[in-house]
Amino acid sequence: MQWLRQNRIKLVTESSYPFTASTGKCRSTTSDVTTELIDYTCERLVGNEERMLDLIANVGPLATAVDATAWQDYLGGIIRYHCDTGRNHAVQVVGYDLRGEVPHYIVRNSWGAQFGHGGYLHVAIGKNLCGIAEEVSTVTIKKPPG
Repeated sequence: MQWLRQNRIKLVTESSYPFTASTGKCRSTTSDVTTELIDYTCERLVGNEERMLDLIANVGPLATAVDATAWQDYLGGIIRYHCDTGRNHAVQVVGYDLRGEVPHYIVRNSWGAQFGHGGYLHVAIGKNLCGIAEEVSTVTIKKPPG
């Protein structure tokens, strides 16, 4: 991230290159709709998942490193047990739901729409399950034109 910011590397916006939850080749893009990284943070939030909820609500989606080993057989529901805290995969925490019996994060994965709930999974809040609070990053970007 520091390199992106220092070198003022342009990034394409999600609207010009949207997530499709499908397997395929990445395409190079010559989009005129670009943005620039202004700032970023990386925090260890173990024991402070309230901060994660605050960041999601006030900053937006979070990037985090997780241990996804146990996710290979995920078919749905909320992950609440049996998940290590090592880190071997990156995901995006896009939201949370505090209303149900088990409050949980809504996590966007990169394994295609056939995974979980259309490419998403749910991880219980408050236990650092799968290491979800070990390395949490936010980014601030320059608003793209238009």
